[in-house]
Amino acid sequence: MSGQAFKPDIDRIFAVLRVPNDNKTCIDRGALNPTPSVTNAVYLSLGCSTLHRNMGTHITFVRPTNLDSWSPSSCAP
Repeated sequence: MSGQAFKPDIDRIFAVLRVPNDNKTCIDRGALNPTPSVTNAVYLSLGCSTLHRNMGTHITFVRPTNLDSWSPSSCAP
């Protein structure tokens, strides 16, 4: 499946994942509009996502849902 064909699907998936109130805020600080940590299956604020990125991808892998392109394989830790 090409990345372009997958984009509407992944956009819909992230829209559904953000419906629960717990997914609308950062797990650490409670800030709005969080970024997902694929490894830990949590949402992080911009500040927290920077801290997580500095830990290294072997600890946590953070990807913006609106800036990066996602493929089926990138949705799994």
